[in-house]
Amino acid sequence: MTDTYNTLYMEPLSDEDRWQSITNINAMKHAFSESDEHGKAYRICLNYAAGIREMLDNGIGLRLHGEVGTGKTFFASCIGLYIRQAGYNPEWIDCKSFIAQMADWKTRNDDYIDRILCSPILIIDDLDTKKLNALELSCLFRLINAREDRLNIITTNMTPSSITNNEAEDMDERRALSRIQAMCPIAIVLTGKDRRADVAASKRELAQKILKGGAE
Repeated sequence: MTDTYNTLYMEPLSDEDRWQSITNINAMKHAFSESDEHGKAYRICLNYAAGIREMLDNGIGLRLHGEVGTGKTFFASCIGLYIRQAGYNPEWIDCKSFIAQMADWKTRNDDYIDRILCSPILIIDDLDTKKLNALELSCLFRLINAREDRLNIITTNMTPSSITNNEAEDMDERRALSRIQAMCPIAIVLTGKDRRADVAASKRELAQKILKGGAE
């Protein structure tokens, strides 16, 4: 039992494993051609990706706002894949997970954290300051402050007004939101129903057919 435990859980992580615990380039897997939505948000995101050189030169970031399932992460993924195929190397982090890494001094890897802080292009997925405690908010401020002069693409459930009005009581939260507003002046609000609900309904329908022997 002990040997098995040591083999499975006590081996030092490889450099690649450590890096994968920080960033997730596999999240940048969707193409604009997959979208069934070709409205204003689609056009802005596509034009933003196509103009990435100018956006990068001028440090013009992008915010994608919306409720769960409205397509924020999908469009961020489309932008990420597009600019990767254009020869750029964006990094991708889940905000909550990355902040937890920064806050946990026992497990964090400062070299990889610094790599994220200094990356020319960073996609920050699922930013929500209300999910963070005081220590994590200070880490968020460190992240945002370090990235003030770099390109950032942020997805968030927060409303645009919660960022622009900036009525937070915590000083680190207020300072982070102030910088985000300046760093990411383009704000897209995605609306509509939860697309994941449609996916779930389709899978339930297929499952029922399979269980009844109606699908091969």
